[in-house]
Amino acid sequence: MICKLVYEKDGLTGLKRLMNYTSYKEIFDKEFNVRNEGINNFLRMAVSEQSNR
Repeated sequence: MICKLVYEKDGLTGLKRLMNYTSYKEIFDKEFNVRNEGINNFLRMAVSEQSNR
């Protein structure tokens, strides 16, 4: 799902950028501007939105 969200945002360039991160925390911080304490809520909202499509 993370790959899908990044692909929808930045396409293939975004997916290539994901390969350079060393942790999930870094991905959420840099790609989605979500800090550690907000990851759970972000994921819950993203799953909910994806399931409604």
